[in-house]
Amino acid sequence: MDTFEVIISPEAKSQLSDYVRYIRCSLMNEVAARSVYYDAIETGKRLSLVAGSLAYCKDERLKNLGYKAIYFRHHQYVMIYRTVGQIAYVDGIFHLRQDYENLFARNNDL
Repeated sequence: MDTFEVIISPEAKSQLSDYVRYIRCSLMNEVAARSVYYDAIETGKRLSLVAGSLAYCKDERLKNLGYKAIYFRHHQYVMIYRTVGQIAYVDGIFHLRQDYENLFARNNDL
């Protein structure tokens, strides 16, 4: 089985950090914040195994640029990524209640 190196962009790291900080500081739930963080780590590990096999994003702009999505197993978050060779580049992390494909496209001038 081919594995992928997973590289998480500074922007995606910042997004995850913002979600975790919001849960910890605004919602005052340290356990939930830690759980989301560990789910993100687990999702990255899964991504290293399945990056090449997941479906492309539905948004045509993202699809044409090769973007795919992987969903967190235990929380309502998603990583938007693209592959180049055996490297999976995670360029965004979003909550599923957001219009994440359009938000990602807008934030990246796509």
